[in-house]
Amino acid sequence: MNIVSLLAAAAKLAAALVKFFSDWKLLSAGEAKGRAESERDHALATKRAEDEMRALAEKPAGRDEVLKRLDDGTA
Repeated sequence: MNIVSLLAAAAKLAAALVKFFSDWKLLSAGEAKGRAESERDHALATKRAEDEMRALAEKPAGRDEVLKRLDDGTA
């Protein structure tokens, strides 16, 4: 094995290591972005549910409506 083939193998190894760490960094960034988007979506869904619950709490159903729902089984 001569010096040229040894240097070529070392260069290939160095290139593979650079590519590995570059890909790893990109994957980590993509994972963080996906996690942030998921947390944002969850927060928006929570806010929507809170708004719906507040709207229901502000105007409760009347007695007739409650009795109707109890009879229908949808209460």
